[in-house]
Amino acid sequence: MVKPVPISADSNTLKKLLHEKIEESDEGKLSLLHRLVLQLEAEELAESLGKSFDEDRKTGKLNEERFQKVLAQVRAQRPCK
Repeated sequence: MVKPVPISADSNTLKKLLHEKIEESDEGKLSLLHRLVLQLEAEELAESLGKSFDEDRKTGKLNEERFQKVLAQVRAQRPCK
């Protein structure tokens, strides 16, 4: 995951600078910026899911027996062709 780097500017200044950069960017750079934002969001979601799975394992909500039971239910609802 990409870790935020502390900088001296406040969030309002950063927002203004980012908006200016976006307005100045051509289509190719905008596409790249969009992909970067999507990647950051995906990494944050993956980290959050990983923590949730770890917590579920610790509390016993996620174990081999439970996994096999859920898997059997899913397979019964959606049989392979």
